[in-house]
Amino acid sequence: FALMPVPRGLAVALLGLFSTGTGLIALATVARAQASEDPASFFVDGRLAEPAGYPNAAAALFLASYWPALALAGRRGLPPLLRGVLTAAATALLGTAVLCQSRGSVVAFLLVCLLQLALLPGRGRSIATLALTGGAVAATLPLLLDVYPALAEESVAAPVRSALLALLAATAATGLAGWLLARLDERVEIADARARRLDRLAVAAAAVAVLGALVWTATVVEAPLERVTAAWDGFAGNQEPSRSGSHLTSGLGSNRHDFWRVALHSFSERPLTGIGIDNFAAEYVRDRRSDEEPLHPHSLEVRVLSQTGVVGSALFVLFLGAAAWACLRARGRRPLERVALLGGVTGTTYWLVHGSVDWLWEFPGLTAPALAWIGLAGNGTFAPADPRGILASRSLVGPARATE
Repeated sequence: FALMPVPRGLAVALLGLFSTGTGLIALATVARAQASEDPASFFVDGRLAEPAGYPNAAAALFLASYWPALALAGRRGLPPLLRGVLTAAATALLGTAVLCQSRGSVVAFLLVCLLQLALLPGRGRSIATLALTGGAVAATLPLLLDVYPALAEESVAAPVRSALLALLAATAATGLAGWLLARLDERVEIADARARRLDRLAVAAAAVAVLGALVWTATVVEAPLERVTAAWDGFAGNQEPSRSGSHLTSGLGSNRHDFWRVALHSFSERPLTGIGIDNFAAEYVRDRRSDEEPLHPHSLEVRVLSQTGVVGSALFVLFLGAAAWACLRARGRRPLERVALLGGVTGTTYWLVHGSVDWLWEFPGLTAPALAWIGLAGNGTFAPADPRGILASRSLVGPARATE
């Protein structure tokens, strides 16, 4: 992906097909679960685990694929029908991720959302597509959240079937809405200065909406500061998450704090070279304060630091810096290609952020695309068409706007 010759359109096609294909896999997985004689076999304690076999990895697969779909769905230059399909795929991915009930994915999603809106040109369209897909999923939340308590107790298909129907309805509705909006977008020409003002207005409206949601949450939730303190105490005390209500609101209880404690203690004993790759399991069994027997420390950064030491950590930081520099220095991107590549890099960033609190590195289906997208973004074989890097966005709102 970093060195192969890249023909025009390949980046857009690859990322669009990847997101759309993953969206179809998401819906097919839920459909298979509701049709199964044992729907709970697709879940782990009420949380959707397939097709990865682990709920947090399944959520990461869906959400890492969400960002390229979101980026391309809001861009001019693609046929309206394809933009509608990508909008539908984004809705399917976001909605199915809710069934995984991954608390880490929520935090990672919010952080990466801010990053994508900061980097992606044409923020107004991105916010509109985000609001469209997010609003559709929010409308189906009651049915999606009902699956967790139902399947945690018994293997029944009814709640899964209701969630599937809700997902299909939301996917179809947003696909149709995305297609209609794309047709309208093609017909309406807006002057560059006005387009920039509309982008700023959309960002301001989104900021007000987020602030309003935070204020509303603070007023509705009883003793919010005490809840935050209790959540941290549960995390530091390795408490099990509550089984009542939604797993997403069950606090921060897990054994990760103990995993990281043992891993960092191992690093302190061998800071230069670390304990060696995949040697964490024996170290943890020896020093653990829980009954778990994890193979990995549930954090890519903690893994690198504890198992490869200062030397490996320095090389890892050098790799991240080199990848970022290659992406920034890449040349010859057309506007639509830049947007697609930024969507891919955002997906990679999601994998890294979520992987900071989980063992996502161990899943080839997550790590291979993440590395592929940064390799493609830093590829230097694109035919020279623009002397600036992929973050250059003036052509998206300047003279080339009509071909965006």
